[in-house]
Amino acid sequence: MNTVKGIEIADTLALRVIGCNGEFKLDESEKIVLAEFDNGITINIGQKISIGTPPIVYKANHITKIGPENNSHVEIRMAYRTKASVFITPMIFDNRSNMFFSRLLLNCFIATESDKECIAVLYRFSGTKDFLQFESEVEAHPNYLRTEETSKVTTMYIFSIPDKWKEDYDKFLSGKYSAMSPAYKVKLLSFHMEGEGSTLHSILTRDPERQRVLSEQLGVKLYNHEEVMSSPTLEKETYSRVVYDI
Repeated sequence: MNTVKGIEIADTLALRVIGCNGEFKLDESEKIVLAEFDNGITINIGQKISIGTPPIVYKANHITKIGPENNSHVEIRMAYRTKASVFITPMIFDNRSNMFFSRLLLNCFIATESDKECIAVLYRFSGTKDFLQFESEVEAHPNYLRTEETSKVTTMYIFSIPDKWKEDYDKFLSGKYSAMSPAYKVKLLSFHMEGEGSTLHSILTRDPERQRVLSEQLGVKLYNHEEVMSSPTLEKETYSRVVYDI
């Protein structure tokens, strides 16, 4: 594991390098596998990076150059936010801040290595009083199944699907976001503190303007009955120990 200076935290899943020129080695599919910067930083795919005090560990599963040539930065990402993190977490939790959504949550999944259909939330473990109180509340949840210590620094809490939201869960699996129940749509928007005009609202309502923009971007005609967000991919929505090996 390398402790790297000159990198800043973007979020719980990603780091970024700003203000440095770099040279990149690409694989056969044109993806970056090695980045060498003029400040001496070298990052390669699979590398574990420790940043901050106390140290927070990231794994470089994706290296991406973002932005125009004269104003770009490099993102070093362990994983992308799952669709389940947006659409499924409110089935268990009522409030983003109370569940450390932005601070400690890594991702939410619809399956694990041993569970075909569930709700699993992966966290960076914290020994703070607030997090331990949160953990006690998690274990008291009526749908709580078990806790898995997934690494020295991560913990995963696994739940069954609440009966109340099972139909909405199934709608999510099939990518039928606009067909979710009115009650769950309200809960989703409230949970994420989003309203009319937001991206989430446009997905839930199959907004015509979003359809038009997507049609132009994709170069294909989208019909009125079609959703305006792609369906979840099982592989991406399933917990992988290899991806989150930190």
